[in-house]
Amino acid sequence: MDKRSITICLIIVLTATSLALALNMNLIGGQGRSRALRIFHAGSLSVPLEQVAERFEEENPGVKVVLEPSGSILAVRKITELHKTASILMTADYRLINDMMPNHADFNIAFASNKMVLAYTDKSRCSDEINSENWFKILMREDVKYGFSNPNDDPCGYRSPMVLALAKTIGDL
Repeated sequence: MDKRSITICLIIVLTATSLALALNMNLIGGQGRSRALRIFHAGSLSVPLEQVAERFEEENPGVKVVLEPSGSILAVRKITELHKTASILMTADYRLINDMMPNHADFNIAFASNKMVLAYTDKSRCSDEINSENWFKILMREDVKYGFSNPNDDPCGYRSPMVLALAKTIGDL
């Protein structure tokens, strides 16, 4: 995420958590006891949310922010199938909320976007020749292996094969 997206994320999370606290929605505990603000979220949001949680706890003594990272689909299923309760759900694909949670969510807010990233190290096969012009040809080589997250748990997992299929189509032109 870029700095602008992180800033927007921080503002929205702080606003949402403040609202949840003000309305005492889905908070565990009662008066005089520690309360928990449970956030199910896409794993890709872990770093900025950890920063937000730390700051929020400092500003709101007695509230513990509980972060539960997972794939976005799994985060939704925690609510719809396992009947777990969260104060906030943050997915990597906002459409999952509309598609998978019609009876669980009254609204959702798309607040940031992300990009697909091809990551490799200097020890990766063909790292000395891969570039923005040939990456899809290199990934199509039989001796090159790559991985992506589980399509049943994570939007990146079901988008990765689509990106590769589109890249192959472009390469065939």
